[in-house]
Amino acid sequence: MPPVDPAVMRRLNATLTFRLLREAPAPLTMTQLTRGTELSRRTLELILDDLTADGWVREVTVGSSGVGRPPRAFEFQPGNALFAAVQLDSHAVRAVVADTHGRLLASERRVLGDYLDPGTTLDQAVDALNAALVASGRQVGAVRAGAVAMPGLVDAEGLVIGLVDAPVWTGVRPSAVLAQSFPFPFVGDNDANLAAVGERWKGAAQGVDSFTWLLAGARNGAGIVIRGEVHRGFRSSAGEIVRAPAVGMSELHEHPLGGLTHPDPRHRARAAQIVERIRSGDREAGALLDEFAAPLARVLATLVWTIAPPLVVLGGGLELAADVLVPRLEAALAAGGAPAVPVRATSLQGDAVLLGALHEARASVDEDLLRAKA
Repeated sequence: MPPVDPAVMRRLNATLTFRLLREAPAPLTMTQLTRGTELSRRTLELILDDLTADGWVREVTVGSSGVGRPPRAFEFQPGNALFAAVQLDSHAVRAVVADTHGRLLASERRVLGDYLDPGTTLDQAVDALNAALVASGRQVGAVRAGAVAMPGLVDAEGLVIGLVDAPVWTGVRPSAVLAQSFPFPFVGDNDANLAAVGERWKGAAQGVDSFTWLLAGARNGAGIVIRGEVHRGFRSSAGEIVRAPAVGMSELHEHPLGGLTHPDPRHRARAAQIVERIRSGDREAGALLDEFAAPLARVLATLVWTIAPPLVVLGGGLELAADVLVPRLEAALAAGGAPAVPVRATSLQGDAVLLGALHEARASVDEDLLRAKA
């Protein structure tokens, strides 16, 4: 076996220590670090000196028994690098700037002038992100990477290969367009895929390796995670089962409760009023819920019998009706003899997509984060 390059080994050790500190929920002592990395104390001290000098960690005081000096401990500094995310839909664009832990520092939203004009839409995305950067109070040089999320079939390189009702977007790579306006790289993906990533990082699917994230109504989409990775399938079409005519999702596009997932807040507000009527026992509103739940249950049954995820997460606005919708869906699955897969509402409200985008922006440069100071 050829000898290991010392420079490569130092980098691997530094990366291991960096990631351990970054993911830790609290400061780590030297003892915890040596156990977690299996590195010698001297090696760790040299790595921590570099990480401290570059602003990634700081030494902090933790509690002690009162005998002798307190143990040395180190805390990760998530604000040392920032990340950007942009979410596009047919109504608006939202841009955010966040720290390494995904904590939002600034958010800006713009109502789109013409979604069917990709150039104009992406100009508005640039404007929104520039405004978010200003609002964050940080220099643009602190941003290491960005990500853009949008509906439709989006391949692994961020290229739009199909978008229902807006074929003009086919062949556009929004991440490449945005990268021309900012001094940092961008990645791009389908919004439901990124919502699933965000849910696993910060939401209802934390600690779950396989699950499906689903929205249905005025917007339809599914993000499928298998063994910790987004499943794309042939031509990135996995999860687009919601388009299949046989499952009847088209019935929900104009349904009054379909407004829960509409990109326009006015439509969502009207649907939310119906949900309130359902909660109060209104029979007419209850009938609307039955109409809405039936085709959605068919989609769930198809997913349960094919992918068999151990968890389904409802999002994109469906969480607003979770208390009345989830029992209907679970009862329908049970009546059809489907496995009793738990159905939960997102715990991230409207931020799942953006958090997933931030996670993927971070992941896209994860190997480079230690190469230069923020």
